[in-house]
Amino acid sequence: MCQVPRSDFWPETVDQRTHSQTGAKRFSMIKLKQKTEQHLIGSIQRYFDEHMDEEIGDLKAAMLLAFCVEEIGPTIYNQAIRDAQANLQTQVEDLSGTCYESEFGYWKKMTT
Repeated sequence: MCQVPRSDFWPETVDQRTHSQTGAKRFSMIKLKQKTEQHLIGSIQRYFDEHMDEEIGDLKAAMLLAFCVEEIGPTIYNQAIRDAQANLQTQVEDLSGTCYESEFGYWKKMTT
């Protein structure tokens, strides 16, 4: 399992859930902090109120969030990893241009 730095929005641990129909265990790498989860539930409720002209309760909003985190979260997470890798690769490729130092310059300085 990939270890990522902890923050308010990144996973802490693997979350193990039981599928309600089959009893099978499901694993999600993304485990949100409670404060973040509550903020997102509030955001979902506000979205439904403002854009769907419908109120959604805490339970339904939490269930929608859990679905999105499990179904959509890994796609977004994986794309973020690919983007970070591409960014790092670009920076590594540019190291020779930004960090290059001329060699054997001592005597050249003395003659000028």
